[in-house]
Amino acid sequence: MSLTERVTERVTRYAMLITMPEGYSADAALAGLCEAVERIPAHLRRSVTFDQGSEWAHWETLVATFDLDCWFCDPHSRWQ
Repeated sequence: MSLTERVTERVTRYAMLITMPEGYSADAALAGLCEAVERIPAHLRRSVTFDQGSEWAHWETLVATFDLDCWFCDPHSRWQ
């Protein structure tokens, strides 16, 4: 069973769906998110905001790979 995750740009609400055939593990989330971020033009990549899920455990790798600023939502406030 393939799962999907949605990446949404905050201002325009542009959304990209990421297929995650390996589930929601931290490794699968990192692979899917790297694939999605690579499709965004470099001049538009500035920051990323994560909720508090354990699937984002490898956030430091993503931030270092793409030179992004990183933010985290307050607990139980994933809409931030």
